[in-house]
Amino acid sequence: MTIQKMIPRDIDKLLAQVGLERRSSAARYILPVAGIFVAGAAVGAVLAAFLAPTSGAQLRSEVERKLKGAMPSATPDHQPGAPMRATDA
Repeated sequence: MTIQKMIPRDIDKLLAQVGLERRSSAARYILPVAGIFVAGAAVGAVLAAFLAPTSGAQLRSEVERKLKGAMPSATPDHQPGAPMRATDA
């Protein structure tokens, strides 16, 4: 009998012969949960878009207006990279 015939080709069988088993990784449990979370977020975003009380164009213009109001506008005397004055902040 050769040693190659004594050693099983399947690693799980070999580990079982010596009383061991494979250890499952954390990714085996985390990835499905993360996938379900992302799918749920996508479904929620689609439902929110369909059930919003305003049309898409109105919603986009409102978001754009709020973003423009929240962002400081650059004045002609203030160029990127130039030091800011106390009145610019």
